[in-house]
Amino acid sequence: MSSEFALGSAYTLTHELGSGALGTVYRGHDQQGRAYAFKLLRSEYAADPAVVQRFIQERSALTAVQHPNVVRTHDLVVEGPRLAIVMDLVTGGDLRNQLTQHGPLAPADAARLMASVASGLTAVHQAGIVHRDLKPENILLSPTPEGPVPQVSDFGIAHIAETSGSTRTSVALGTPNYMAPEILAGEAPTPTADVYALGIITYELLCGLTPFEGGHHMAVIRRHADMAAGRPPGVPDPLWGLLEAMLTKAPTERPSTHDVAARLSALAPVLAAAPAAARLSEPPAPVPLGGTAQATMLAVPAGQSGSSTPPTASAPMASATPTAPPGQRKRRKRMWVPVIALAVLIAAITTAVLALGGNDPETNADPGETSSESTSPDSSTVEPATNEPAEDSSEEPSDDPSPEPPREMPEVVGLPLGTAMAELEGVEVTTIPEIHQDVPNNEVIAQSVAEGEDLPVSVELTVASQPATVYLAMLDEVDDRNMSSEGAQIDAEDYPRSVVGAWNSGYIEYNLSRSYQQLLATVGRVDSASDAADEVQVTIFLDQREVWSERVSVGSPAELDLDVTDALRLRIEYTSLQDNRSEVALGDARLLGVPGEIPDETDE
Repeated sequence: MSSEFALGSAYTLTHELGSGALGTVYRGHDQQGRAYAFKLLRSEYAADPAVVQRFIQERSALTAVQHPNVVRTHDLVVEGPRLAIVMDLVTGGDLRNQLTQHGPLAPADAARLMASVASGLTAVHQAGIVHRDLKPENILLSPTPEGPVPQVSDFGIAHIAETSGSTRTSVALGTPNYMAPEILAGEAPTPTADVYALGIITYELLCGLTPFEGGHHMAVIRRHADMAAGRPPGVPDPLWGLLEAMLTKAPTERPSTHDVAARLSALAPVLAAAPAAARLSEPPAPVPLGGTAQATMLAVPAGQSGSSTPPTASAPMASATPTAPPGQRKRRKRMWVPVIALAVLIAAITTAVLALGGNDPETNADPGETSSESTSPDSSTVEPATNEPAEDSSEEPSDDPSPEPPREMPEVVGLPLGTAMAELEGVEVTTIPEIHQDVPNNEVIAQSVAEGEDLPVSVELTVASQPATVYLAMLDEVDDRNMSSEGAQIDAEDYPRSVVGAWNSGYIEYNLSRSYQQLLATVGRVDSASDAADEVQVTIFLDQREVWSERVSVGSPAELDLDVTDALRLRIEYTSLQDNRSEVALGDARLLGVPGEIPDETDE
């Protein structure tokens, strides 16, 4: 759309970028003119109280994820009939466009790119979030002078959407070509489901096709469950070995995204000489995991064969070499009950959607701008089956139902924030970030209500945040005398970003604006100082209150670790006790704060 309209009091949306199953993406800006992408979820979500509640609960988890390979979520807005997600505006297209325009990548390039994606997914998983719908359309490319940087987008949206009871939303929760077999069988998704999707995308980058595509969507689902991927020509042995591990059917046997990132990074230089393969016109024939064609094939509509090169009835699948251990093959057989149930469910959903007039047509994004909504014609979606028994409508309601026992506050300290939020479903959660360098990002470190107490209406969770670092040398001082920012050597260690005082006394002041939580430095006389035995008194004030004071001499530095939470003004003073040249330094003096809460001019 071309006309502007407001979103709340903080944002203005200018024009539409694209539309898809979950909503519409717009370009817009805030009151300061900063550009963002805005995903407005479909109106049926905003009308569903359960979705709105989940939307509010997920805000802290989604906005806390910050990583170079993740599209940052800045805000979640609830405004009447609107639910909107405010994200970075990424202008370099997506991985689907890259693959369509340039074809398969060289193995080393694919390894480097997907190592970055795996690293971004690791940050998402550390926040307790499973993506659930990873595909090339959801990997955006941010242009930089060094080349495009891949960024994972749309994480957590499927989790919010699945809360809805709307029939129409059931077609929006996954893309069959990239979905792990356990999700298609109705099991709860785990981070290893994203590893499976990551393996499918890597496979596609190497040959131009996903391993199980072709024919009716039920045939795709069947192949995910009962087939191993065929090996494309030109894929080097070490890379293929990793892909096989990522695409194994047993979730617990797949590597983590952290391991995948490390292994792909290590493989990239090894694969430097391997050329890119030609784009395939059809995927290599998948390899049966066991059984026979007659025993394992699901019925597929006439004229829509499950594979471009299906096995014939006279060629039993049992004659092929199995690629899964016997225990895994047994698990695959047991999956067919929910998969068959899924076939029935999808047929019913399709009928219902057609009766309602089908999905809204999708609109492609502007070529130079990227929405994080899939607009590919291949992005057909399907809701996983559930294994919950149907409600017996013939049962008489009880006149005297037994009261449910009161819920108790669980222990959530030590859990990722996303997991803790799931444990506290229905409770209003307020998060308080607290910087910790040695605790995983978004791990809960304190809760305001003790375990075992009655479940409260609201609770505060203190969560660990990996700190953003700002060196004092990067800040503009508000007042100073005889102090400057330069490098220094203290006790044989180099500190390139130090605050140094060379005269007999001096001071420097900074405005902290209550934006930081910790001040760290090594305080001492520089190694080249004259009169090495002289002592220098260094004193620090926060808001005119003395909070730290030490005497230092050459070879005897002091470590500064100071809580500066809520401090407005920082003042550092030094004085030579012998009234000689002090030649004192605060080595690499740095402030730590919560990412996103430090002033804009220091964010970088």
